[in-house]
Amino acid sequence: MSILGFLKRRGENKYIDKTEIRDVLSTLLTSVRMKFKNTATPSPEPTAFIEGFDKNDRVLLKTDYPMVQGTEVDISFFRLDQSGKIVPNVLSLVIDAHEGELYYAKIDGPLRLGDMRAEYRLPVGDSQYYRARVRLLFDGKPLKLIDVSGGGASFETKTLLIEKSETMKVIMSMLNEVFNLDATVLRADLYRGVRTVHLRFDHKLAKVRDKIDGLIFELQRQKYAEEKGYSSTTGILETKDIHQRLPTSEVTPPDIDK
Repeated sequence: MSILGFLKRRGENKYIDKTEIRDVLSTLLTSVRMKFKNTATPSPEPTAFIEGFDKNDRVLLKTDYPMVQGTEVDISFFRLDQSGKIVPNVLSLVIDAHEGELYYAKIDGPLRLGDMRAEYRLPVGDSQYYRARVRLLFDGKPLKLIDVSGGGASFETKTLLIEKSETMKVIMSMLNEVFNLDATVLRADLYRGVRTVHLRFDHKLAKVRDKIDGLIFELQRQKYAEEKGYSSTTGILETKDIHQRLPTSEVTPPDIDK
């Protein structure tokens, strides 16, 4: 009986506002964070991109993380409400099928409020696009940034002698926004002459962290839209030509310790 009851509860939810979900996700154009149900979620949590919808209202997720049919996953993301405020949201999905890195997911619950404190890390060190737009400076010199989130950052150094629990004052710039941040060293790992430093930003105002998280998602949205050339005018993401691209001559300023 419990199994039948479980299946009944898990059946299609006729009260889900799919129109709202379509409107939100079709304009997102950025990565979403995935958290798995009934199984251990890998660390760091995998991310995916919303590719659109199929004719059966299944959400199309693109990710290189392998999933099987029936996998239950929550996706977390930011969106702007009508007043322009950044609002975190969570949506429950069930993987229905997949073709390579493209997964078809059934909507399994309404949009609900997420955790604004959740961290969305930006892999700055892996991307020329992000390195040109995100800078972390210490004593006026740029650091070789690895990644950044609203809660902290990681960087590499060959010259700075930094240890756990030390405090630092750093400056971070992102999308023409500049942040003067107090930070605490959580860990400093030395390997073959390179020290990998992990910082926690000691925010005095929660809105500063929220602002950084929002800028991270805006950067992801811009990069993805430029690379894929997506339009959301029809409610389903469709490719189109992008006429306003960044100049090919743009270069990344050098990092110290490189």
